[in-house]
Amino acid sequence: MKKPIQFKVTKDRGVYTADAVNVPIVTEGRTPAELQTNIQEAVELYFDGDNAGRTGPYRLSDAERAAVREGIDAAAMGHFAPEDEMEEFYRLHRGE
Repeated sequence: MKKPIQFKVTKDRGVYTADAVNVPIVTEGRTPAELQTNIQEAVELYFDGDNAGRTGPYRLSDAERAAVREGIDAAAMGHFAPEDEMEEFYRLHRGE
């Protein structure tokens, strides 16, 4: 079963940063559109080669692209998950 890659998106000093929650991927962009492009490229680069038993670059599915777009659109409108929800999410995924 494939797991979605989830990102915490923040904006500081006019720069958007996407920090993946469940894989070691971090990227930035000056606009939501640039960030989305950079996320896609970073994910493809991360899964390139023999990572996760795959060969060749990882290609995002239409559903994954839609999920990335949804998150970028929400960030562009200033909709971010509250810190307490993010802390709970991190706690659960760290197995605490």
